[in-house]
Amino acid sequence: MTPETLEAVTSFVQVNLATLGVRIAGSAAILVAGWWAAGRLGRFVGYTAETTHSVDNTLKPLLISLVRNLTRVVAIMAALANAGVETSSLLALFGAAGLAVGLALQGTLSNVAAGVMLLLLRPFQVGHDILVQGHTGTVQRIGLFTTELVTADHLFVSLPNGVVWGAPIVNYTRHPTRRIEFTVAIDYGDDLDRAIAVGTAALARDPHVHAAPAPLVAVSCLAPTSVELVLRAYVAQGDYLAARYALQRAVKTDLQAAGIHLPPSPRPPRA
Repeated sequence: MTPETLEAVTSFVQVNLATLGVRIAGSAAILVAGWWAAGRLGRFVGYTAETTHSVDNTLKPLLISLVRNLTRVVAIMAALANAGVETSSLLALFGAAGLAVGLALQGTLSNVAAGVMLLLLRPFQVGHDILVQGHTGTVQRIGLFTTELVTADHLFVSLPNGVVWGAPIVNYTRHPTRRIEFTVAIDYGDDLDRAIAVGTAALARDPHVHAAPAPLVAVSCLAPTSVELVLRAYVAQGDYLAARYALQRAVKTDLQAAGIHLPPSPRPPRA
């Protein structure tokens, strides 16, 4: 190799190495900027979602994750393009790999599809009390793979979205009102009309009970040893437990004060 050829090759290598170094440095800068922007955009979307009442708690984690990941994907593609990588062929490669992974992870992807349907149709939201697959709890998070509940005794329950989507769901929180219903047994020898009047007055007196639909006290069953009264009242969803406890206590106390006997308490001997 002649000195002139060696000098030309050396010059070519130096120029290309310098260009490659600039591209690598530029791509690294794009990645760093993209990751920084993803974090900032995620926090901005989270703050905006927290201060905007039109976005409910169910969609907030999904929106934050979506914005962050999309920003990072754009940064990666921009860095590869800056480095001289042909992104169109890379996208085709990713598509083929994604298809293979999808076929291998059909069960997992079914949970993702079910999570999307839960987020779109929203049979329940974060903060709702639901019953699904025998588990009752408050919804803490609806992710793409699992739905997380916390039970009344503070147990954590994680259910695959496919299981949740394919099962009957009872939502205790969706409607603003809820009906309280319980039964009280009275003795056959007691005044039935008086017992009904006492129960109706106890329901009407409670501040939680709604006037419409009107409370109801009626005979539900003639048992062998007692007459069973059913008591129904409608209250606000958030008052359900407090109102139920208070009403049962008030009805029992008022019936006993009125001389109504609640079996199996023995009746006093007749004179």
